[in-house]
Amino acid sequence: MKTISQTNKTDAQNVVNNQQKSDLKAYKILYEGFISPLSWKIDQERIVHL
Repeated sequence: MKTISQTNKTDAQNVVNNQQKSDLKAYKILYEGFISPLSWKIDQERIVHL
């Protein structure tokens, strides 16, 4: 049986882990939705100028 302090520590760790996961997810969405097409557009323009 866990003590209360151990349980709280685990809960806090889970909150941190979940937060990091959702941050990562948000960044991935941002990257795929915005940065990726942007870099693709830059590549296209670079090809056009060659």
